[in-house]
Amino acid sequence: MKKQMIAAGIGVALVGTATFFMVVSNTETKAGVAPPPYAVNEKGQTYGEGPFPAGKNQEPDLIKAIGENDVEGYIKNSDVTPFFSSPEEALKHQKEVEKQGYQSVPLYESDGTTVIGEYRLYPSRTTP
Repeated sequence: MKKQMIAAGIGVALVGTATFFMVVSNTETKAGVAPPPYAVNEKGQTYGEGPFPAGKNQEPDLIKAIGENDVEGYIKNSDVTPFFSSPEEALKHQKEVEKQGYQSVPLYESDGTTVIGEYRLYPSRTTP
């Protein structure tokens, strides 16, 4: 068995909010380990609660969440782990979120297409 250090960002869905943190752990890996048992929709997207174990490659495409007005659905993993082409672009995005107070992302049915509500991501704040 090969020991490997893994660092992964994980979003934890709370009623109407999200908390993001880093997990660093030692895990033992084996070649040929089966992917987590997520359900798969007609578009081939995995969906469910996640991650089963922690790790970027183990999260489903659609993560179960509770949005505004207690609507249950799924948020796209890609919506909560955006890609920025430069540090300047990331800072601009951060300032826009801070100005609005939250980032709104669509809440979907398990089909990954039908929008059923809104999920809000609030920035982490530290008190001086």
